[in-house]
Amino acid sequence: MAMYWNVSAAIVLIGFAMPAAAKDKVDPRIEAATACAAVQADADRLQCYDKAVGDLKLALSAGQLVPADEATTPSTLEGTVKLSFAHGFNLIRVELDSGDRFDLSADGKFDQPLKPGTKVKLSKGVLGNYWLTAPRSTRFRARFVGRSPTG
Repeated sequence: MAMYWNVSAAIVLIGFAMPAAAKDKVDPRIEAATACAAVQADADRLQCYDKAVGDLKLALSAGQLVPADEATTPSTLEGTVKLSFAHGFNLIRVELDSGDRFDLSADGKFDQPLKPGTKVKLSKGVLGNYWLTAPRSTRFRARFVGRSPTG
């Protein structure tokens, strides 16, 4: 029964990711937990899971791991435009100095990319989207599309 709970805890904790790590990089503590499945002897496998889950719990309580859904939300709600360019019909891709990237829906009246260095503010919308406001421009509907690996 104890092995069942350890395996369950390891599986749940595998859903956690490093906040700024690239998708192809896996935390060594998570790799250690998944490697336990290959251990043949029951007692050794249980000992492996106990150690791996203990390490994961310590990392989680120390704030070294965050839930995966927190890693896919913007880290800031204001920032400075680092990069901006047209990205399809009536879309503008914006990358902030924090590395957060957004697709802005242009309405046709203002469909020019924002200038680098422009200070912007984001506010959370009702249906999970964001509204981006820049000085001397219209308000854009913004959709968070990820974080730059270098951000």
